[in-house]
Amino acid sequence: MRNNRGFTLTEIIITTIIIGTIAAFSVPNFNKMYERELSRKAQLNMQTIHAALDIYKMRHGDYPDVNVVDWSLTEINSNLEINIIDTEFTYLYGTQAGNDLEATRLLPLAQRYVLTDQIIPSPFADGIHCAPANNCP
Repeated sequence: MRNNRGFTLTEIIITTIIIGTIAAFSVPNFNKMYERELSRKAQLNMQTIHAALDIYKMRHGDYPDVNVVDWSLTEINSNLEINIIDTEFTYLYGTQAGNDLEATRLLPLAQRYVLTDQIIPSPFADGIHCAPANNCP
């Protein structure tokens, strides 16, 4: 008598197809959620930097003058006495950003989106904006 305790090749193939189909639907959703979470993290970091700039203004009477050299995240951390670590976005404060704060993320397909925050708000400013709008999570 033969022992029939193993799986047949057909059963293994069908199971592999089912698992592959489930994975094909779940991976894109995971990537969207990951990008959305990174965007939220960058927005929180920008709010922290903005608050640190407001504290700088209270201590020194004005916002930092960055007409000569723009501040990257390293300069922002050292000059504002904060410690933000972010490897996904590049942050910029200064004249290249129009005296605003920018966080830029390069996506895998060489697409790019930029979060901007007006440091000296105009009367109609309403917080952090993302451009281009169709690429922002």
